[in-house]
Amino acid sequence: SPTAGEKGRVYLQKRDITTDTINQFHLGYAGEGWDNFIRHIARHGISLEIALEAGLVSKSDGDRYYDLFRNRIIFPICDIAGRFIGFGGRWIGEVEGKSPKYINSPETLIYKKTNNLYGLNLAREAIRKEGHALVVEGYFDLITLVQNDISNVVASLGTALTQEQLKLLKRYTNSIVLVFDGDTAGKMAVIKKAEPILGSNLWAKVLSLPAGDDPDSFMRKYGREAFLAERDKALPYMQFLINIILEERGYSSLEQKLGCLDILLPLLNKVTNRVEQMAYISLLADKTKIPETAILAELKKRSLTPQVDKTRENDIAFRVSKPDRQVYAEQELVRLILKDDEILSRIHQDLSLHDFKDPDMREIVLALLGGYQRGYQKQKLWDYA
Repeated sequence: SPTAGEKGRVYLQKRDITTDTINQFHLGYAGEGWDNFIRHIARHGISLEIALEAGLVSKSDGDRYYDLFRNRIIFPICDIAGRFIGFGGRWIGEVEGKSPKYINSPETLIYKKTNNLYGLNLAREAIRKEGHALVVEGYFDLITLVQNDISNVVASLGTALTQEQLKLLKRYTNSIVLVFDGDTAGKMAVIKKAEPILGSNLWAKVLSLPAGDDPDSFMRKYGREAFLAERDKALPYMQFLINIILEERGYSSLEQKLGCLDILLPLLNKVTNRVEQMAYISLLADKTKIPETAILAELKKRSLTPQVDKTRENDIAFRVSKPDRQVYAEQELVRLILKDDEILSRIHQDLSLHDFKDPDMREIVLALLGGYQRGYQKQKLWDYA
């Protein structure tokens, strides 16, 4: 009937979602009954078994079928080609907590959460144009940003970002900005997503909103320009991790500092760009007053621990040898360069890049010499990251 979706329309209006946006995202409403959808597909000759396989109905222990989505705003989920592959639903009952706030279609043959990103089919050209993607967590977060002319945004479908999702993004950009609220849950989410992001070779930043705000609420309170100003203040991902872990755990005592290093060093090992990694080591040393040489030594010790390829762990062990004396000397030389530009000047005059045996050290020296040759004045390594 014409009034069947009125409850859904009223809810969306309260959240300032326009009719154009409703149409753009094909938003819908599932009524309160237990068999509305079942009766609908029966009229169209669709079997319940197919609906069950598609994740649209559920089955009780007594073999009774019932609608999976009830009394919910419905968010159709599309693949990159714009084909519908699943659904999300937001509970809009009067009593919060009666049912889970959000539910999603279960994984099926065509819907794999880890292989898709909500909104990417609409955002990919904007991502290319803007040069970066904003990554949010919720459906309404994304929809509200898009409604306010911020179109280069995707959502992670309720999962920690996976390697597959990051590879999808890399088709369109090498830069992402992850948007979290500033409360404890938001900070924990930053840590939870860290390993795949740091190992992805994407340049990642973190936009942390004030506690109590998510992108949807922040945008509705303060508007587009305020949100973009916050985006421009986003911190590099590893820098943000260092800040929040030191803040949460404390670093006044030796025990606290060692606890922080236990968390941060495995994450630093995931940073593939060595210049960037050295910058974070310098930052960590400055904050904790632990010498860079000590952090480097501990990082080196951990990175040289034999690693086993999980796919071959039953039939092969990998040995990693310690660097030889020349490589160690090159690492010490780079550390001194970062402290004193005069050494860089001497290297420019007396050494060739071919003299460096370690390719990672060669890459760092090449980056620093590039700055030197362009006539830069003395800068901290951070300026090169």
